[in-house]
Amino acid sequence: MISAQTTGLVVEALESLIGKYEVPSARIKNQDKRAFSTQEIEAQVALVAQMRTSLLPALQQQLADLLISLDVTDMRKDPNPDPLDTLEILLKISYSLDQITAIVNYISPPPPTPYQVSCEFDRNYGILKRFRLGDLLQKFYAFVPDVICQLFRHYAQFVQGWQFSKSRSIYSRNESDLFQHRKKMIETTALSHDTINDIIKGSQESDFGYLQAEWQSQLDQLDSILETLARRTNWATDSRKRELFMAAPSETSGDSQAEPALDEHADDQSEASSTENPPAITQHNTAIRAAESSFLLLDVVDWLRSNIPIIKIIRTFLKKLLNTPISKTPFTINGQMSSAEINNVRDEVRSLSSSIEIAVESLFEFYDFNSMEDQMIQFVRGLMQGLTGHFDEAIILLGFYLVPTAPRLDPTSSENFFKDLFLATRQQFRVAMSHHDRARYTFTENVRANR
Repeated sequence: MISAQTTGLVVEALESLIGKYEVPSARIKNQDKRAFSTQEIEAQVALVAQMRTSLLPALQQQLADLLISLDVTDMRKDPNPDPLDTLEILLKISYSLDQITAIVNYISPPPPTPYQVSCEFDRNYGILKRFRLGDLLQKFYAFVPDVICQLFRHYAQFVQGWQFSKSRSIYSRNESDLFQHRKKMIETTALSHDTINDIIKGSQESDFGYLQAEWQSQLDQLDSILETLARRTNWATDSRKRELFMAAPSETSGDSQAEPALDEHADDQSEASSTENPPAITQHNTAIRAAESSFLLLDVVDWLRSNIPIIKIIRTFLKKLLNTPISKTPFTINGQMSSAEINNVRDEVRSLSSSIEIAVESLFEFYDFNSMEDQMIQFVRGLMQGLTGHFDEAIILLGFYLVPTAPRLDPTSSENFFKDLFLATRQQFRVAMSHHDRARYTFTENVRANR
């Protein structure tokens, strides 16, 4: 029989790991701003390769073995843990985490500004380029305290609860807690597996592949915005048309209000009331105001819909930068770009999806809250003007940094290649923006006319 002392050692080992890793360790490094030598770069790249090919896969397997050692994967049967095996696996996990953390701390940029160091002259750093390394380190420093330590907490609570349940012969609330801990252990182990895969994949991507992953995420974001726009504007149009129909004043409404009062004592009061606020006129004015409001909100819907062509064009633009399941792009980026240069491209392309998202959300606020403030109208106008600038700047930067993957003997052929790739898209974007400006102008003029 497994003793309480043995399970106590397991809990103690888990709590020790939690205490060690729940707060990211200090990143100690010389705060020099010089460029690394070739030997230093090669040494650090080799360490990242060791982490990617050996240490991270080993940790991934050890976490899977830990789950098996406690016999919790089959939820249909009672667990039969092997605490001695669990202790041995925890020692291996501790060693792997120590090795990985040491490498991460060694390659981490000095505080307080990661991009301050080597951002301008890291052209030949590979995975150590600051624009990539910063994201990779952020994933790791979030992964250990947020995922791994949380997993260890579930294990510790499970082992304690399991030992307690063995000393009792009747069902208690503890059984339900054990079930929940088992479920969380399985789920968090799966999450850790996926996160490690994500870190491994990110550490072996090329600069261009890394950017393409970001662009795919932005494309997915635009798809979601487009779906929401189509669904809500279709519903809004039908809803407002119904409101306009219901708000239209009846031709007989005046007659229905003209019936004489039968109560002779109420004659004077009724006459005074009707003089101050005639019912027929009040109803008619209310209907007119409701109709005007609905017409204005239909203008908002038209303004919202004018974003759809813009979003589709940005999607087309992003798709041209992405590989497909059956083909790859006929270009890549210059491998000697620095992080500063790549960040410029990232920021401009990223601004396309973020600007249109904020603009659409603002217009939905117009609709949802019936808000017609000039300040908000000008805010959206400024966003869209900025979007035009970001689109042009993104095309200019990509045209400058993208290089064809196949060599071209004629220099003018490369120039024509990028013209064919982006020029038509830019012209379509300009046309879509002019339609958007017209929709905004119509809405603005109608708002002013109804004040």
